[in-house]
Amino acid sequence: MPDDHLVERLRDVVIGDLDPVRVELADPDPTWPARFEEHAQGIRSALGAAATAVEHIGSTAVPDLAAKPIIDILLVVVDPNEETAYLPQLEDAGYELRVREPDFDGHRMLRMRGASESWLGGSGPRWTTTPKPRARSSSR
Repeated sequence: MPDDHLVERLRDVVIGDLDPVRVELADPDPTWPARFEEHAQGIRSALGAAATAVEHIGSTAVPDLAAKPIIDILLVVVDPNEETAYLPQLEDAGYELRVREPDFDGHRMLRMRGASESWLGGSGPRWTTTPKPRARSSSR
């Protein structure tokens, strides 16, 4: 049974229903970097200079590692609380806002509408200085 405080916190920050999650690991997939690049190009195309960093993070960013088959992406914008600077463009590109945590460095989490294969986390500039061992950055 989930902790009541955790469920309460999730209800405070999750937009829409709390979906049950089952985590499964997959063997390393050589297409993960290319799938990240596809998303990164779409994000950069939608946001232009508003995207100060787009990085492949999480387990699929680590070569030769079994991982949950979800492409995790870090998007850094100047001020994540200024949603009008990026959210409409990302929604037009097919992402939907799922988590809003203004008290956690303005953290937002989006996913591709109708899919669970990619997650886009957005935060402010502080995150660009945090080392991310073995993560892949977009080549653009």
